[in-house]
Amino acid sequence: MVEFGNATHVEAWGMNSNWGLGDPCLNLWWGIICDANGSITEIRLLSNGLRGAIPASIEYLSSLTTIKLSSNHLYGTLPSSLQRMSALRWIDLSFNDYESIQLAPPPNLETLLLAWNPLRQLTMTRVPVNLGTLCVHTCWICD
Repeated sequence: MVEFGNATHVEAWGMNSNWGLGDPCLNLWWGIICDANGSITEIRLLSNGLRGAIPASIEYLSSLTTIKLSSNHLYGTLPSSLQRMSALRWIDLSFNDYESIQLAPPPNLETLLLAWNPLRQLTMTRVPVNLGTLCVHTCWICD
């Protein structure tokens, strides 16, 4: 998680309480939700001033079910390692700065929200069987 913070400029976030101090679950890092076993299950950093790209090291969060990073300034490529995250069910990257997304989605993904990005290209290698919501409206794909 320290690498995630560094990659998205944690020092400039709106809220970054306890980030980088010991264990993210025990020290209640802002925007990190953990289960009773001390595993990170959710990243909720909506409208928090994140800038940069999601690092590939996110794949090491094997219990992660939810990524909610809408209304930030994320850009670049999504890590291909997302496809190995079998617990991941929900990804919200709406209202960011993604122009091109090439995604090999996690196998159990149920919701993918990408609306209000300046997308010009969206490529998915496959559509997960459980994907019930795919939101890409108000993008610039058709320009």
